[in-house]
Amino acid sequence: MSRVMTVGVGSIVLHEGRSYCVRRFTSVNEVVAEDVITGEKIQLAMSVIIRNAGERQAPSVPDLATIHEDDWQDALEKYKAILPLLEMWPRPAEKVLAVANECQVDLSTVYRWIKKFEKTRTIISLMRRRRADRGSQKLAPEVEAAIREVINNNFLKDQQLSYTVAHRELALICRANNLKCPHINTFISRVHALNTEDVVRRRRGENEALKHRLVRGHLPGNDYPYSKIQIDHTKLDIILVDERDRIPIGRPYITLAIDTFSRMVIGFFISFDPPGTLGTGICIANTILPKDQLLEHYGLDYQWPCYGIPKKIQLDNAKEFRGNVLKNTCGFYGMDLSFRKVKKPNYGAYIERLLGTLLQEIHALPGSTFSNPAQKGEYDSEGKATMSIADLEKWLLELICGAYHNRIHSELGMSPLQMFEQGVMGTDDTPGIGRRPVAVDENRLRIDFLPMEMRTIQPEGVNIDCITYSADVLNRWVSSKESDGKRSRKFIFRRDPRDISYLLFFDPDAEAYYRIPYNDIRHPAMTLWEYRAVRSHLRTMGKETVKEDEIFKAFESMKQTVDRSKVLKRQARIKHERSATAAKPAKQEKETTPKAAPQFKRGKIELFELEE
Repeated sequence: MSRVMTVGVGSIVLHEGRSYCVRRFTSVNEVVAEDVITGEKIQLAMSVIIRNAGERQAPSVPDLATIHEDDWQDALEKYKAILPLLEMWPRPAEKVLAVANECQVDLSTVYRWIKKFEKTRTIISLMRRRRADRGSQKLAPEVEAAIREVINNNFLKDQQLSYTVAHRELALICRANNLKCPHINTFISRVHALNTEDVVRRRRGENEALKHRLVRGHLPGNDYPYSKIQIDHTKLDIILVDERDRIPIGRPYITLAIDTFSRMVIGFFISFDPPGTLGTGICIANTILPKDQLLEHYGLDYQWPCYGIPKKIQLDNAKEFRGNVLKNTCGFYGMDLSFRKVKKPNYGAYIERLLGTLLQEIHALPGSTFSNPAQKGEYDSEGKATMSIADLEKWLLELICGAYHNRIHSELGMSPLQMFEQGVMGTDDTPGIGRRPVAVDENRLRIDFLPMEMRTIQPEGVNIDCITYSADVLNRWVSSKESDGKRSRKFIFRRDPRDISYLLFFDPDAEAYYRIPYNDIRHPAMTLWEYRAVRSHLRTMGKETVKEDEIFKAFESMKQTVDRSKVLKRQARIKHERSATAAKPAKQEKETTPKAAPQFKRGKIELFELEE
């Protein structure tokens, strides 16, 4: 089933058990919809429509302004007639015949209406088709060939012949070949059908042709919101602390996505892990999905109307982003994934400029490392660090949605938010494109961007990286063979590197994912990076081949070592603070006994800790 839908003018949407037809957009997040039975009009939020959508899909449709009202009403009447039949299954033939008699059409016509509507779910599908030959060329092939010859050999030259002179050349060719010469207006219409930029280039040169190239923001292809997005990564100039103990832990990375049409920030992901396929996939998923829950989580009341399936995504040329997971998932959702040209910095200018602006803003935060030692001076970045990843995310949301999106952009002449709204809604001079297709299954979208493994299913379960996973749902697939009856059948498993205590198994019959835990559920959760650190540690001990129990014993041992080092580190800091206080010439009324160092519970170990 499709997990993507398009909401446009003419789409049928459900609300409180009733069917509504979208008539127009009133904002980037709201539409006016009309009850198809009563004609009552209500205003619906896009978030409500997406929530009610389930797995239904509607295709892109034209703007209502381009549809004649008579055609619209005719299609609406057809929909009202077949609506009772759409809710019947099985569908009694006598009921279909009754509708056909009422509409005074053949029985096959009603079945055709039903089929067309169920395929597209829009009233537009029930409109009369345009004539197949409308707009086609009706001249004899020989005459068309003569027109092309004159256009290429005479009109599209730097001599710049007028339409009249070029048409005279056409008349001479037609007379010589006993052909009827078409009217000059026909000749002109053939020229107008050509690409204006190509015509001007051949007649007046490259520089003149550039004036007729449709480019907004100086980047080809970014002609409307979400037509082209750019994604890039950088290490942030700030030391963050951990959420539990508030101990400085290092500089994070950010993956950021920008809509090149409006310059809106449309998604981001912050982590301590270097840029890779997982972080990029999470950023793309965040770009596609609505942001309401994220803003609500941090208690922020801002407008961030960016969601939908981008048409094209541009990444840098790093080899770690050229894997099949990103490419295949983007292709499945209809996104064209491409890579910016090597040694062509102008192709990433938008995202790189935004990252530069972001880094400058971060220098004002506590714990900043600044851009270079000269800027930093004697500033104690680690000692001043107070922000966790959650704190940084909230600050970044305030900066993006509260300030950046509402500032006048020097190149746009308006704010990014205004530019985005104009692209969706249109202006008096330029039509809007409406909403891009939206993802209606958030959980499945996030799963689709996770790394994938193909594995056979054995009686003991599934083994990945020396760890066995098992669950009852795998039973029917144990020792399955391919259709040839010889090769063992492999199944799709996905694994979240942030928690490898379970796999996600795709059942080919149910077409759904199921969670498969460790075979030994007593084992603790672990990240993939922690697992790799454990294997590296075991290799240094001369153990290239290990068993599952040895992996988890080493993991527990390393956790205890790190937890002890945390306590020692905190004790050293407390001792330093006490020494500094005692060195001050302050008057003490009585001698105090130092308190014992605080004890800390063991918690989840992070990659940076394992590396230390």
